This record gives sequence, C-alpha cells and structure tokens, in this order.
Amino acid sequence: MQLQGVAPDRVALIAALGACQDPSRLAAGVGIHSRITEAGLQGDIVISNALVNMYGKCGALESACEIFHGVPRNDAISWNGMISLYAQDGHSREEALELFRRMHGEGLTPNKVTFLAILSAVSGARGLEEGRKIHTQVVESGYSGELSVGNALIDMYSKCGSLEDARKTFAGMDEKNKPDLVLWTAMIAAYAGHGDYKEAFELFQQMQDQGLKPDKSLVSIGNAIVHMYGKCGNVADARKMFDKMKERDTVSWTTMIAVYAEHGYDREALQIFKVMLLESVAPDKVTLINVLDACSNVSGLAQGRLVYKQFVESGAHELDLVLGNAVARMFGSCGSLREAREIFESLAARDVVSWNCLITAYAQHGSFEESLRLFRRMLEECVKPDEVTFVGVLSACSHGGLVADGCQFFVSMVQDYQIPAEEIHYGCMVDLLGRAGRLAEAEELLSRLPCAATNDVMWTSLLSSCKLHSDLDRGKRAAKKLLAMVPGDPSHLLALATIHAASGEWKEAMRIRKEVMERCSGAARGGAGGMSRIEVNGQVHKFVV
Repeated sequence: MQLQGVAPDRVALIAALGACQDPSRLAAGVGIHSRITEAGLQGDIVISNALVNMYGKCGALESACEIFHGVPRNDAISWNGMISLYAQDGHSREEALELFRRMHGEGLTPNKVTFLAILSAVSGARGLEEGRKIHTQVVESGYSGELSVGNALIDMYSKCGSLEDARKTFAGMDEKNKPDLVLWTAMIAAYAGHGDYKEAFELFQQMQDQGLKPDKSLVSIGNAIVHMYGKCGNVADARKMFDKMKERDTVSWTTMIAVYAEHGYDREALQIFKVMLLESVAPDKVTLINVLDACSNVSGLAQGRLVYKQFVESGAHELDLVLGNAVARMFGSCGSLREAREIFESLAARDVVSWNCLITAYAQHGSFEESLRLFRRMLEECVKPDEVTFVGVLSACSHGGLVADGCQFFVSMVQDYQIPAEEIHYGCMVDLLGRAGRLAEAEELLSRLPCAATNDVMWTSLLSSCKLHSDLDRGKRAAKKLLAMVPGDPSHLLALATIHAASGEWKEAMRIRKEVMERCSGAARGGAGGMSRIEVNGQVHKFVV
C-alpha cells in the first residue's frame, strides 16, 4: 500500500498493529506507531487501545503506559487492556489493583472482562482481603453466575490460600452451571494444589459420576494426584485414583508404573504395563525406563528382554543415553553380562551412569577382575567416578579378596576424588576386611564410626566373618551389638547360638535355639515369613520361605 503511495487508513493501521503481537515484531510496531502519528490519528481511542495492546504484547509495558495516560478520556476497553497487561506482567500486580481502583473512582463500571483481568492479579495471603472485596463487587455487578468469573474466583482464592472461600464459590454457582467441566477442573486443581488429595479425589469421582468426561487438563490433574499419593507412600490410594480415571493418557499409565516400582511393587508394575499394551496405549521413553528398572529389581530377564525387543521393533524411539543405561542396567542386574556389555559398547556417548551399570553388574555376578578393568578404563577415558562407582569397585574387591586394592581405592575415593565416605562404603570396607580375616581392623573401623554412621548390615557382616574365621569372642560382641540394634531378630539369635555352641556353651546355645523355634512358630501362625522371587516362563513369582 505504502509502495503505491497510498496512505494506510484507520482500519489498515489497526490490522497492522494486530499483526505485531510478539517481542520480535516490536520494531515493526514502532514503525506503525510513527505512521499513526504522521496521519494525526493518535487521538483515536480505538487506535490508542490497539497501540496499548501491541506494546503490552511486545513486552514494552512503559510505552503502553505512556499511550494509555496520553489519552484524555479512556473507555472501558482501554482500562481493561491496561489492567490485563499489569496483571500478566507479574511484577506489576499492585499497579493493576491501583488502576482498578482508579477506574472505579472515575465512574466507569467494571464489566466481566475487567473482573477476569483483576482477579488474575490477586494472589498470596496478603491479597485475600482485596480478593474478597472484588468478589463483593462481582456479586453487586451481577456477574457471580458467570462460569468464567466463577472459575477466576476459585483460582484467585486458591492462590490466596483460602480453600474455604473457593469451596463456597464452587457451591454457590447456579445449579445449571455446576456441570461445567472447567468449573470442576478449577476446584479439583485448587484442592490438588494445596495437597488436599483426598478432597480432590472425591470431587474427581463426583464429577465423573455426573457423566462429565475429563479433558486433557483434568487428566493431568488426575496424574498429579496419582503421583503425589505415590510420593507420600500411599500406593493403595494412588491405584484407586488411577482406577477412577475414565480417561487416561500415556503419562497416567507411566505414573502408576513408577509408583509401583518406587515402592518395591515391581511385579505389579510389570502387570500394569501389560494391561497398558493390551489397551493399545503407546509407551514413551519414561514408561520403558520404569518398566526396565522393575525388571532389574525382580531379575525378570525374559520380560526385560521382551520389552527391549518390542522397543527395537517399534522404531518409535532412539536408544539414547538414558534409555541405553536403563537397558544395560536391566541386563546387568539380571545376570546377562554379555548383553549388558553389548548395549554399553553400542552407546554413542557414555556418562558415569553407563560405567556404573557395568562395573556394578560385573561385581554382583562374580566377574571381579573385569569390574576393576572396566573401572581403570573409565579413568583412562577421563570419566570422573562418583560415589556409586566406588560402591561397585569396593564390592568387587571385597568379594574377590582384593584387600590391598580395596584399601587403595577407598583412600583414593576420599583423598583424590573428594567423595565423602557414606554408610555403604564403610559397609564394603568392613566386609572386605572381615572376609580377609582381618577382623580386628574391621571391628576397629566400626568402633571408630559415629553411631549414626553404623547400621545392622555392617555388624551382620562382621558377625558372618567371625563365624567364618571362628573368632568366638569378637563374634559374641558383634551378636550382642546386633541384638541391641535389632532386638529379637531370629537370624542374629541363631548366629549367637552357633557361637555359644562352638565355645562349648551348650546350655546357652540350646536355650537360644529354643527361643528362636518358639518365635518362628508364632510367626508362622501369624503368616509372617521371608519372601523370595523366581521367574518361570516369563512370569515373576513371589513366595514365602
């Protein structure tokens, strides 16, 4: 138009400003503003409103403010636009409230758009009283029955920390409006946002009982409730929420699988994954990682291998670093070291987790020398080990009888890599020294540790070593220490009985064994017992032993 020498008219200028709604278009918007000034149209209220909107959307709030205050008589659209910009800015919410008060003071009546804008600016405990005042004006203006305003009020009260006011607003909506999905979503989100998952769950159930089908936003809230129940350790309620969700997405299934896996219900995690596939829900990478971890925990090699095969055949995802580590960890944990190594070597890039998976797998399954060779290769490739790396390395040294190497690696961990020794590292050292028959050093190490740093696993390790090397006096001390830490544990009592018997103290040994028999008999009647797992034909079975 300008190239043809035709001056743009009012409508064209407004349309052009509407096309400049992004910070990247600010320069173009400023150019159009210049044309408006040249055309003498800066006093036009419609054009002024368009300029305010353009500058606001481009992030130039000060310029928008100058335009707004330069107009002698702003209309409701002007005020609404400026209030909205201040409210959206986040740092200018007080200015939004001040502008709202001024608008009211100048005799302009707020409309629905005004209320929606100003309610979004109110948040925090300090804003509650202001929010209640605005709510009163909403009622007086006749907008309290409007769904959009009701949603905004519920959201505002939630952000101000008053679930009671949000509840009252929800309950006070007209019955004809109550079935609105957005209204239910707002109230459920308010409960969930404040950690009141029981109320959120019950309201979610009520909503579905009324025949409302959740949309994507409500499915996301349902997923969040399942996740939070899991984080709180309430697996049963997480499953109840999951089962009540009539609409589920991939995240829903993945979240439930993760909750089960996180709390040791690995078999249940694998079972629900099967149902997910039967319902033709495509897993994503996060799903696969959780499922592979569950397979690792139950030594479910056949199932893990099948999951990996399905992943390869689907071609839906690349075997990236995170997923590759999960596959390698699964094969390694299940004892298939060859397949774990193949995955490891196929990775285009490896991080410390990749190396840890292999080092730990070799240590767990008896390939101690290979575990240490891999560790040395890791150092040669300039990958810095972490605390998990040294758990695998020290474990390899302990079970492989490599005492000198283990002591050297422990010192290197603390001094060279500045990694503080934790309980598990000390436990490895106690086991290392004990297996090698250096029981005095193992006991001395335990005695030097603060009470908070020792646990029954360390003392059990020392006790086992004492039995192995027939150190009766030290074994008695270890057993008594364990009985003080874990009173009445049958395994510790039996170990103590064995030590007494080896010392020729048959009467005391028989007394302890009798006590153990009585306790075990009572436990059997009560249904208690140890748990073991085995995989048969791709199914992982648990049974009491």
